[in-house]
Amino acid sequence: MVTTVTSGMHSVVRGELVKKTMILLGIMVAVAYILYRVDTISFMNALGTVSILLIAALGLTIIFGILKIANFAHGEFFMMGAYATWAFQSNTGFEGSFYLALLVAFLFVAAMGLVMEALVLRFVYTRGLIPPMLATWALGIVIHEGVSVMFGRAFKSVEPPFRAQIEIFGLSYPGYTTFLVASGLAVLIALFILYSKTSFGAKSRAAAEDATMAQAIGINVRNIYRWNIAIGSGLAGLAGSLLSPLIAVEPLMGNIWLMKSFLVLIVGGVGNIAGTVAGANAIGWPEQLLGAELPSSVNWPPLTLAQVIVFILAIILIVLRPQGLMGSTTARED
Repeated sequence: MVTTVTSGMHSVVRGELVKKTMILLGIMVAVAYILYRVDTISFMNALGTVSILLIAALGLTIIFGILKIANFAHGEFFMMGAYATWAFQSNTGFEGSFYLALLVAFLFVAAMGLVMEALVLRFVYTRGLIPPMLATWALGIVIHEGVSVMFGRAFKSVEPPFRAQIEIFGLSYPGYTTFLVASGLAVLIALFILYSKTSFGAKSRAAAEDATMAQAIGINVRNIYRWNIAIGSGLAGLAGSLLSPLIAVEPLMGNIWLMKSFLVLIVGGVGNIAGTVAGANAIGWPEQLLGAELPSSVNWPPLTLAQVIVFILAIILIVLRPQGLMGSTTARED
């Protein structure tokens, strides 16, 4: 019996090693391709896409990782961040207003997250996975229709803070795309410090691990839930705000980013920041690089075809490694 169990464990370990080796080889091939073929503009565009994906998906990761709730209103929060930026810039218009609009978008959507918690989520915390999904999905519909009624369905535009190139070590890079990359790094560092170096982070991890035990030792779990929802929602708004100068601002803009954010979570490994970083890179790089390389077609624009290919590759990866790139498996004890 012991021999059988040990043999089974060895087989699992070997299987995991083979899968990780395949993933590592794929990463090495991708890096070699990038270094050999990709020009500076495509390289920075890919990094910019990864940064937006990372910020948006981190918001989803925080809420799911701490509360075990899949927020299906995340795409609408993304959209509200873009609209908040457009509204602030349109009504102020002073030089540098975009930077302040980023803060406004984060705080406004974070406040909407607190409203969602107070009016919806606190009633479904302990009701399993499906009720919160349905509740946030319905809330997303309400938000979408409300924005459509208030602002119409016509496209809005946001002016980027600058259009000039930035020179680094003698090389020129697209200015705003470089700002996106810097923003993604800043958010990642800030979240790492918040969740690994502060008492709030320790309490959040305790609540995620065992909410009942955390409550028993004096942690206000409801309060921890509330502020993690605010942070996760605010990050969705910040991502929408950062992307707003690059795409049309309209009520449906958040739908594709909701799907991409969930895909990042699943590919990278659900509920952890390291997995979100891996997933954002696994989705963002192929999408942009394939979009730049594929031939143009009337029926299949390069970026659309690239997204289809990336989704297919993601499905294959999920089949090979259901726990995601950075997820872990635990052996069952029968």
